[in-house]
Amino acid sequence: MNSNTSWSQFWQQGFPTSFAKELPNSYKGAIEEFWRETAKSLDDNSRVLDIASGNGAIAIIIADEARKQEKQVDVHAADLASISPQKTNKNPKLTQILSEITFHPNVEIEQLPFKKNSFELISSQFGFEYSNIEKSITSISSSLKKGGHFKAICHFSESETHLKCKEDLEAYKFAEYQLHITTLVKSTLKEIGSITSIAELELKLNQKSALNKLKILIESTNKLLEKFPQSSPAEFISKSINYFFANNLVSGMDQKNHFAITFAKELICAMQRTEDQLKATLTKGSVQKIESLFMRNKLKKISSRPFLENENLIGWLFDFKKCDSN
Repeated sequence: MNSNTSWSQFWQQGFPTSFAKELPNSYKGAIEEFWRETAKSLDDNSRVLDIASGNGAIAIIIADEARKQEKQVDVHAADLASISPQKTNKNPKLTQILSEITFHPNVEIEQLPFKKNSFELISSQFGFEYSNIEKSITSISSSLKKGGHFKAICHFSESETHLKCKEDLEAYKFAEYQLHITTLVKSTLKEIGSITSIAELELKLNQKSALNKLKILIESTNKLLEKFPQSSPAEFISKSINYFFANNLVSGMDQKNHFAITFAKELICAMQRTEDQLKATLTKGSVQKIESLFMRNKLKKISSRPFLENENLIGWLFDFKKCDSN
């Protein structure tokens, strides 16, 4: 499964950010504050483009703050994935604000399909760094109006987010390649088979072969939780298995097979997205190269610095302005 398919499937679940259920409305804390302050600085009738937008977390903040400031701001959001947040959104609080944003699915940052000098602000939150940066900066510069800003908060190798991501990938790999969790789920459900009643399930679980498989699966999920007690992948895997086995074992093989296939697909997709994030994460060396590329494209550095929340490093902030003389 390629990265774009993996991300498209994730965004179709309707989450506003890549942190899924952890942030049901959009970003909070220092990130939200930064983008709200950015929105406050916009002039009336500005045009904004959020790139690598996912389901529009930053566009939501900017559009909401513009409304609070009683400013007319034309907010656009573009992503390489097949996003459709106005259809997939499951959060009633976001329905109205999403309707005020123009979404552009299947858009490469490297080839933004907008007229030159179109936007006063191009933004990115944990997205710009996933692209071909040299080509993207050229495309961003072309799409910005003179005096317009490109602002981005990117994954950074010394951040808390990066350290958590590394642990998450270790947890996914341990679950899949050492514990063989998805194979265990499939074989255990196959052994239990089609069940039509609680009494029939009890008889089945009294059989040695089914009981042994179930014990091995339980032991494996416990090993995962013991090794990665603070890991969201371990929690996701454990809760998914526990919920299905607690509530859906009285079912036919179609339902059991559907769960096994969906569970395996979700685990592989999540592992792919985590690997993508680690590959995209910027180092001090790549930050310097990016700064040079911006300046080569006649973008003036306003700020390039660590981005902190409660003294914790969570990313790297870029703020570059398109020179009036360009």
